[in-house]
Amino acid sequence: MIDGEALCQLLFDLRLGVDVKERIVHDVTIVDRFFDEL
Repeated sequence: MIDGEALCQLLFDLRLGVDVKERIVHDVTIVDRFFDEL
């Protein structure tokens, strides 16, 4: 027996019946001190 999460991981790892697209995500934070000095 295999649970849903493990099944999804197995399909992903073996690329069976799934399309895998990699994404890059950037987290941007404003540095207030920089703009205060302008």
